Amino acid sequence: MVFGYMPLHLTNTLFIPLIEPTYAPNDVLRMVRELLPAATDQVLAWTVGVHVAAGVTLRVMSWYRRWRRRGRRYVTRVEADTSPRRIGLIGGLSGYFLGLNKTVRHSPHALSGYLLVPLLAYHAALMKWLPARVGVDVDFDFVQWLLYGGTGSAWTRWGLGIMPLAGLVSVGAYHMFTGLVQLFRWRSLELRRKIFNVVIGINVVGLVSLWRLSTVRPIMNIQYHRILQQLLWR
Repeated sequence: MVFGYMPLHLTNTLFIPLIEPTYAPNDVLRMVRELLPAATDQVLAWTVGVHVAAGVTLRVMSWYRRWRRRGRRYVTRVEADTSPRRIGLIGGLSGYFLGLNKTVRHSPHALSGYLLVPLLAYHAALMKWLPARVGVDVDFDFVQWLLYGGTGSAWTRWGLGIMPLAGLVSVGAYHMFTGLVQLFRWRSLELRRKIFNVVIGINVVGLVSLWRLSTVRPIMNIQYHRILQQLLWR
């Protein structure tokens, strides 16, 4: 179910608005909702929770092993560790333009995971939990309303709409592809550079799609204000 949901959701949120941002996203969204079972939201929530718990557990175990080794003498390796677990895809933008960064202290994959958790939680709250609490059904009309600035506030438009969604696309794409690289143990730096190019491409597509959605004059639904009031505790 998860592997079926993700391609459909990514296609509808990244690529459909790039082609036609006004009506097509809602049309595809209705089709996706008809295809997926009613328990999809619960399954996704449990899957993400298990993934986060497993990642935190592995990170704590890694910290504990390093703490146990502290003070012991080891032979220093001459060759820098360029594994994807250590430096991510290619060591960040500095690795892309200036060569590998050999002083990466923390795993970029883990750091992107830490950033992704609050972004995902915010996205789920804004699109699922809060609308359900106030009894408002949301679709792409709500997204267009928020990105267009339906509240009349630039802070709401950018701080609650554009920036969190842009961060979700950017961090999510990087975390997903670094995870695939580690899962399949792809150590070739040339291949990882190509994958990083794909991540950059997804970011560009995502930003253009957000811009396209933000140019659509939305349906002014006064009920949408109730969602933001619930979010901001007003």
